[in-house]
Amino acid sequence: ASTVAMIALTYALLKGILPTVLRRLSLDEELLLLAVLTLLFAFLFVAYALGLPPVAGAFMCGVALSSFPVNGVVRGQLSSIAHFFTAIFFTALGATLGMPTGGQLAQAVVLALVVLVFTPPLVALLAERAGFSARPAIFSGLVLSQTSELSLVVGLQGVVLEQIVPGTFAVIALVTLVTMMLTP
Repeated sequence: ASTVAMIALTYALLKGILPTVLRRLSLDEELLLLAVLTLLFAFLFVAYALGLPPVAGAFMCGVALSSFPVNGVVRGQLSSIAHFFTAIFFTALGATLGMPTGGQLAQAVVLALVVLVFTPPLVALLAERAGFSARPAIFSGLVLSQTSELSLVVGLQGVVLEQIVPGTFAVIALVTLVTMMLTP
């Protein structure tokens, strides 16, 4: 019920409220940034109050801000602050990880190879069947052949809730690191 309530709130903001409010207010850059951060903290509070993980609140806030023209306006405002928090995120993540064991390193290498070898041709094949030409299909496969920060956030939440052991999270982090370094 809590998740459904959060999704309903997100949908209401996405479809009607945020685009209208942002068009009418025509906020300057600082006020727009303050409004977006206020919305983020409001979503985090609602998620906490409903007993949901904070990650769910942050994700739903991102979804609420994803509609056009909201995302175009907000993206420019958040790019500088996003780089700052990305650096903090990866630094904090690195501080929580220990040295991987040989087995964890081997698992990470195998999983990274699976992602890097099988994802591009599979996505390209599915994209071509969906009607895309070869170039965009292959490009899509290459872009999607990495795990992302979201896998780290979900894995970290699993460690916090004691649903996975820290060793498993270390493997997830290594796979993400390898795929993010190799795909560009």
